[in-house]
Amino acid sequence: MRLDIWLWMAGSVLVLIAGLLRLSLWANANPRRSRLRSLLAGAGLWAPLVLTCLGLIVLVAGLVWRIPAGGAPLWPSGAWPGSTPADGVVMLAAGTLAILLWLMFNETRRVRAAKSRPFVGVGGEDFGLDRGRAVSEALALFGSCLLVLLAMAAAWNSPAPQPAPLARLWLFGLRVIAASLGLGVWLPAFVAEARALSGDAARRIRPGKGHSGPGTMSTSLGLEAMRAGYPWLTAACLLSAAWSLATAAALWRGLSPDAWLVVAWLLGAIYLVAAWGAHPVRLPRWALVLLTACGMAAAVVQAWQMPSLFS
Repeated sequence: MRLDIWLWMAGSVLVLIAGLLRLSLWANANPRRSRLRSLLAGAGLWAPLVLTCLGLIVLVAGLVWRIPAGGAPLWPSGAWPGSTPADGVVMLAAGTLAILLWLMFNETRRVRAAKSRPFVGVGGEDFGLDRGRAVSEALALFGSCLLVLLAMAAAWNSPAPQPAPLARLWLFGLRVIAASLGLGVWLPAFVAEARALSGDAARRIRPGKGHSGPGTMSTSLGLEAMRAGYPWLTAACLLSAAWSLATAAALWRGLSPDAWLVVAWLLGAIYLVAAWGAHPVRLPRWALVLLTACGMAAAVVQAWQMPSLFS
């Protein structure tokens, strides 16, 4: 097995463990727990950040190893990954992990601030934990693992890619980074809306059971992810046009990855309008789930068809 696949496997394992530890915030958010469970809950607060960061670094190392053919030190040539569908999918997973790192860091900071100013609610809960959000973050981490496994399956029998000449341009590199971060918001958004839909159904069946406890810091994970990543998605569309202009003297070449990037951008605009606090249009929850599922599909297709940009 090649080193790049080994690195991707190690990165997916690290992210999987991070997701399991993030679930401990949900499983252990109980004031009457043993010392061991308290330690697990504490680890579920900061350890996922460290493991996700390590997993992201390992995934990027695998991408860097694939750039040169056969592992030869050709990185100074300036080529960027994207010559195979596996590269595109791993870059999408890496962008998703980067967005999740930012969201989990903000959530951890909020939780620590809540712990420093405890209050007494019903049952003595003073942890300020949003257990539903922790589950959504864990599921998004698991989804990133599935993306990496898809890339590993695509790269299993394929040869190491040769650096494409057009991949040496710095505009393409900026497009890759911006698109990865911008499209990486769709997996957290889809998971958050799907969980909210299931939570609404559960509350209709069992009223009052969907509450996470007094003092829960409720923040829309999907909306927060989109607000963090949509500027990157906009920058990716602009950089895509600039790269097309530099390589083909045309702002729009009609290639499939560019088209799916624009589709994801338009869906993101609709989601922001529909999910914002003060908005003129209110969509039902199932429509938001369908919208984010379409955005996730557009992100995966764009990543899979990345090599067609070099045609």
